[in-house]
Amino acid sequence: MLKFWKRTALVFSFLTVLLTSYPAQIFANEREDLENSIRESNCIGRAISQSCSYLANLVEPFFPDTFVSLALNSLTRPQLVRSWLRYIAFYSENKEFAQYDSEFGVYGKIPKDPVPTEDLLALLEKGKLERQGWENGKMSGAIYDGSEKLMQTLAENFESAILKDEQNEMFFAKDPIARNLAKTAFQQFQTSNPLHGSSFPLAVKAMRELGTMLAQLFHSQHAIANSGARESLRIALKAMKKRTMQRTHSQETSAYIMERSQTFVSNIADSLNIKRDDTGEADFLIVNIDSRIEFLLDAFIIKVDVLDLDTHFHFTNKALREMIQNNSIHHLKILFDLFPKLISISFDTAGLVYSGISATVFRDASSRLNAFESHVQWKGGMYPGINTSGSISGVDYIIAYILLLHTGMNNLSNLAKEKSRDAFEDKGKKFSKASESSEFSKNLVHHFKKSEPMNTSQVHDLLREHKQNSKFENTQWRDELETALIDLNLAVFEADSKDFGGRVTSGGTESIRVAMQMYSDRFRKAHPNHRPIFLMNEMAHIAFERHLKDIDAKIVAVETIGGAVNIHDLFNKIHEYKAENIAAIIASAPSYPFGAPDEIREISQIAALTHIGFHVDACLGGFLMQFVESNPLRIDFTNGALWEGVSSWSADLHKYGVTQKGLSFVGFRRSFISDEQYFPNTICSERTAANLEVGIACMLEIGQKGYQERANSIAELGKLLKQEIRKIDDIEIRGEPCDSKIPDWVIAFQLRDPLKHHTYTLGSFMKKMGWKLNQVGDYTLHIALTTAHTQSSDFLEKFVSDLQFGVSLLHKYPNVKQSSSVGAYGMAAQLTNMAFGKQTSIAWLELLVSLYAENIMTASKNHRKSEL
Repeated sequence: MLKFWKRTALVFSFLTVLLTSYPAQIFANEREDLENSIRESNCIGRAISQSCSYLANLVEPFFPDTFVSLALNSLTRPQLVRSWLRYIAFYSENKEFAQYDSEFGVYGKIPKDPVPTEDLLALLEKGKLERQGWENGKMSGAIYDGSEKLMQTLAENFESAILKDEQNEMFFAKDPIARNLAKTAFQQFQTSNPLHGSSFPLAVKAMRELGTMLAQLFHSQHAIANSGARESLRIALKAMKKRTMQRTHSQETSAYIMERSQTFVSNIADSLNIKRDDTGEADFLIVNIDSRIEFLLDAFIIKVDVLDLDTHFHFTNKALREMIQNNSIHHLKILFDLFPKLISISFDTAGLVYSGISATVFRDASSRLNAFESHVQWKGGMYPGINTSGSISGVDYIIAYILLLHTGMNNLSNLAKEKSRDAFEDKGKKFSKASESSEFSKNLVHHFKKSEPMNTSQVHDLLREHKQNSKFENTQWRDELETALIDLNLAVFEADSKDFGGRVTSGGTESIRVAMQMYSDRFRKAHPNHRPIFLMNEMAHIAFERHLKDIDAKIVAVETIGGAVNIHDLFNKIHEYKAENIAAIIASAPSYPFGAPDEIREISQIAALTHIGFHVDACLGGFLMQFVESNPLRIDFTNGALWEGVSSWSADLHKYGVTQKGLSFVGFRRSFISDEQYFPNTICSERTAANLEVGIACMLEIGQKGYQERANSIAELGKLLKQEIRKIDDIEIRGEPCDSKIPDWVIAFQLRDPLKHHTYTLGSFMKKMGWKLNQVGDYTLHIALTTAHTQSSDFLEKFVSDLQFGVSLLHKYPNVKQSSSVGAYGMAAQLTNMAFGKQTSIAWLELLVSLYAENIMTASKNHRKSEL
């Protein structure tokens, strides 16, 4: 029945979009053409709206709160249906994405022979056109620098680093063509982010097809590409858990785990609150295949048949390499046929696919969709929780994609034989080891704080000399680099490494996951069989909701004032739920939607007084807030009394730290993690040595002085922009900081009543004039200022002028319909504010997420098999 409604919804959506949005698509982005498009568009849409409104009124009494009434109601609002197009028909939103496919083809499996180098270079050259979409400050908060100088510097650091990296050196040491391809891709796309598909279509193409190619190793077409062995296993177990909950309607899930002496699978299961049950009464079976699968298949068949459970296989690096060697790949291709109960497969590709990128492969599309959240409760409404599940940087996907095409299947088999299988085993890491300072890392911190930053050659000489003198093995060198990068990040927050430690992750979502897992583990050990409670502002990042939902924790929303936590209500919530039942308080510095930082000074004092854990999410603003010295919310742990309640924090290097994408940091207070087992060492994949080295080089070359100059320039521009926006009578600023000295660079605004409901239309107008603003809930737009904006001489004047012009059009054409360009948050806000029943709205959100996920994660069936 659900499939029928999916098909019906798809037909409704496409027909409505075709009829109501086509006239608006034929004009360019100039002001004159924008006005012409307003004049010409929506006449058919209004006719459909009136007709469907009449039908909806007739049908509603007979089908209340059903798909029928919702479908008719949705057609009364063409602007809502057009917003669904972004999820249902991904190609239509992104013409450049479709153009890549038409010009260069789509790969559904790894080509047998290498793709010609000139074709790969042509693809990369085509991708350079993406710069036109985000240069000169036209994009909000997705590009944090993007200058040619920085991109060239990062590329030089990258080329130096990959030749010393244990996971990637086999691609590059003996293959200068591969090295050149990787460096070219890195230089051009190191800022790319697959979550911004319309701005970085090549990254999305690479992510999609890379997953499909890896899926073909197992004779499947359904996969999610991700950051490595741990993440690929976690995605699979999350999907298995959701599948079980759908079947049993229970929050409790258990797994029968088959693994030898290691606890790799068990640790990932624990991080998702999946209980271990070896009695045969478990909900599903997980098999960790570590080697010699040809000799173990018979044993697995017997065990799987006896237990008769839904099954997941995880291949260690050893096992996968063995299977790819010596023409034994056919064993992988028959697994889904051999095991009818086999639902999914994960594997460790370290040393075979660049940067340890891997994939989770599923039997069919419906199994894969279980890896995506259908909806989450955020900001007072229901929102599509589309989770890219371990997406790392777009450039890593692009490099892996290019290298896999360059290698070909025949060479991949030879590559599997080149290295010792022990070299890439994921052994995990102890928190204390990752945080022990060395003289080397102390020396790097000294250079970072010097008045003059280092240049590229100085950084290369320093790193090369240290590695040669210390005679590090590859894995030891990776550990040394992580220790150094941890110390550099601790220095940003004036945190002594004797009292604080940390971990480098692939992004803000992963940093948040690590911190939340730590608090949950700590609480559950002290309070067995009790559900941990987390207090947080509803404006906190959606990643908190996602992971706390995964680990079955309880979220208690704290009221807000101007987008920031209401301290009085925080006190009330602590009193209501009792301090001993609360695992942690979560605050943002600042929050993403309105850019308003929570009063983390006061919350720190409350947390210290009540002995509750306190996490500060500085993923967005850490590398800006920390370098504006006049900022009263600047965290300085040398002032122990003020910040004694902060037990953890997160900050993204790849945002205002302007390193390459795929690098973040999470820090912890050692005294709070008195027991080392609280630190979740095994739920996130380790960054490679090359990734760490490029991050270190970037921080040293910018230096503390450089970060201060960048932060002050952005804060000053934010102050000026806010002043200019306030002069526009019809616009009001949202999310004012609690102190005028706090830097304000994420500027949120909306139209005043009665124009408020046209705020997203204003955003659409701005998009047609070249600006890409972030559309968040409650009819709000925001722009996150970056160095890319400060480097543009005419940004301020042009942006304000275009904003004023957009408002003038709303007055000139008061009957204009809202735009098709409403993004994820905007679409959800419209759906939440419509008069539909909650269950029907949830069902539609689940439908939209599944359709979107299906489009973005599945490659075309018309594969070009032999040439690009």
